[in-house]
Amino acid sequence: MPLAIRSHIPKITAILDQCDDNTFDEYVGTLFQQLNDESTEVGLKALDIIRKIVQESRAYNFSVVKRPIFESYLQKGLQHENSVIMMRYFDLLIEVTNASQDIFEAYKSKGLMDLLVQTYQTNDILVKLTVVEAIPKMGDSTWNAKFINEALVQKSMLEECFDENADFYVRKNLAVLIAKLIARGTLSLNQKLKGAFGNMCKNWIVSGYKEELYGVLDVIASLVLKQSGVEIIFGNEELQVAFFALSLKTDTTMKQKFLFTYSQFFSEEFDKKLSAYMKKALAMVGHIEDLVQMKKTIQEVPTNSFDRSFKWLLKVLHVPFVDIEQEALVLLRNILRFDWSVMDFAKQENSVSYLTEHLAKSKEIYDLKREIIREIVTRLEESKDIFLIEFRKKLIAGKSNMKGPADKTGYATEVL
Repeated sequence: MPLAIRSHIPKITAILDQCDDNTFDEYVGTLFQQLNDESTEVGLKALDIIRKIVQESRAYNFSVVKRPIFESYLQKGLQHENSVIMMRYFDLLIEVTNASQDIFEAYKSKGLMDLLVQTYQTNDILVKLTVVEAIPKMGDSTWNAKFINEALVQKSMLEECFDENADFYVRKNLAVLIAKLIARGTLSLNQKLKGAFGNMCKNWIVSGYKEELYGVLDVIASLVLKQSGVEIIFGNEELQVAFFALSLKTDTTMKQKFLFTYSQFFSEEFDKKLSAYMKKALAMVGHIEDLVQMKKTIQEVPTNSFDRSFKWLLKVLHVPFVDIEQEALVLLRNILRFDWSVMDFAKQENSVSYLTEHLAKSKEIYDLKREIIREIVTRLEESKDIFLIEFRKKLIAGKSNMKGPADKTGYATEVL
């Protein structure tokens, strides 16, 4: 989205909250007209702007999306004859209802949620593929997760997800959704499901096909949000080695997706993770070349030293690609939230210089670095270890001299 438009969204949202119906229709009608554009670029830009307005309208009790005019445009779009345009509307519907349970209940009572169910149940595979692409986001709120679980998952999606004769993209998106439902506790992970997920992930990750590799990373990223999902990956040696071997790939898209998925192992947003598994997860990436070359077995991977793993991670953090560095920083932040990991990171000769001296390529990277420093400094406040005390002092001293790309993002580091 152009920065000029983005900067005006708060003002536009404030106007939409107060204006009369004619003015509202003029503003919103123009956006929905662009959302209906056959050009993918135009349509997606319009979708992004509407999403931002929805997020901004939280400050006004979501008055924008409660307007009958907004609902009318949305309802018509959900039945659009062009399946690509229809998908944008389903994406918007899920985004809006994830934002507020009240909006979800209101739209459900008016039949908008049923349109999603009916469209998914179509015999037209092209239409179904369109809807199923947006469906995983139903797992991003408790109420949408409950609705989709009762309306479709228990009735047909579970069976279709693990049907090897079903379309791959349908199976992949359903697997991501089901993994999210498990993470939220909406769906129980029984032994049958564990086995099904394990077989699916193993078959896709050893296939060598790029789309299946991308797909399995999407599934694993949601699956490992729960400790039970982590155990599925570590319960199969072939799957385990194949997953960590993706860290060796040079393809930038693959590397970015791997880093995101790997960072989810260490996320405790939905579940407390067992340290033994987290130590294994961190150690594996430092020894994966030896495992692939069969120089050692999984049982020989040490889980009491992470020097090689942090060397690998710091090497990734120095790549010239902003998106990859940002994903790697999220991974580093998640890892360092486990107390046992800090010492080995602190021992890396370039750990302090990377966080405090290495130029941040974006505001997001700059903010992540400051967040990591702040968390480490706070956690080591009462440390008695001389090495960690010195490490903390270096971080504090270096934080005041951090540099960010003011010429690229328009922010000045001294005010952050």
